[in-house]
Amino acid sequence: MAIIIKKKARTPAPEPLVEPEKTKKSAPGRLLDAECRHVTSKFPNALVSWWLIASYTYYIHDTPLISDGLYDEMAKQLLARWDEIQHPHKKLITVDNLKTGSLYNLRPRDYPTMVKGAASHLAKSTWGVTFPLV
Repeated sequence: MAIIIKKKARTPAPEPLVEPEKTKKSAPGRLLDAECRHVTSKFPNALVSWWLIASYTYYIHDTPLISDGLYDEMAKQLLARWDEIQHPHKKLITVDNLKTGSLYNLRPRDYPTMVKGAASHLAKSTWGVTFPLV
């Protein structure tokens, strides 16, 4: 016996699990890749600052500041220049972090206030978003 479908039934739209503005891992606006590349190309030591800031916004506030590709590229650059990089917050990053391309192990309290403030300033000035200093 053949089954004949005369009319397609519409399925109802699924209910969102979370409100759209709270969706994780979505940047509220454009990413800051160009700004990051510009600064770090002139000042290689700024790779530490930008990597920490990007990690803070991504891992703590679930909001990417730069693209994943640039984040990985910066980890490779830091690893290649590790011995020549001079930065007061370099001690927060290990060679293993750079090899895995991740700084997920830092807790909110491990990030320096300067990093948190810079991340908040960039988010506010670029997107109008305010991050609570955790």
